[in-house]
Amino acid sequence: MKTFRLAALTTAALLAGCSLIPAYQQPAAPVAAKFSGDTSTDAAGASTPVAGLGWREVFTDPSLQRVIEMSLANNRDLRVAVLNIEKARRTSWRSRRQSVRAYSGNPSTSSPKPFI
Repeated sequence: MKTFRLAALTTAALLAGCSLIPAYQQPAAPVAAKFSGDTSTDAAGASTPVAGLGWREVFTDPSLQRVIEMSLANNRDLRVAVLNIEKARRTSWRSRRQSVRAYSGNPSTSSPKPFI
């Protein structure tokens, strides 16, 4: 009986490792490899990526530019984000300034205050 169980478990373990599914081959994508508006050429003929262009150069329609300008001017979340970035820059500048001031280069014989 133990031999039968051992044989059944071994067979089950071996069959669990076998796969009758064929290897998957991904079909070719039905889209172009490169986006047609991916680059822009400047006056010198050099191509620049779209990510490097300003939004006014990408969206050339005047009415669309007005809508984008209004939404940027009235976007409170954007204003808050810009103010948070400026605040973080000021804070990091202050901390760097204080750390430079703390390392004056003068040798000192005093020991730091013990923690209480």
